[in-house]
Amino acid sequence: LRLRREDYQTIDIECWAEFVRQQRANWQDAFIYFKHEESGIGPKLATQMMELLG
Repeated sequence: LRLRREDYQTIDIECWAEFVRQQRANWQDAFIYFKHEESGIGPKLATQMMELLG
């Protein structure tokens, strides 16, 4: 799953986490990539996603 925007808010990450949860029956593994951008927010967004997905 490639998330390409640079302006994700917490609610957006929560919605994507719910989407991933809904796919568990269909996906054996999930790899989620955040766009590499100059502001360097990708790791923060990835951490939020990992916390939500546990």
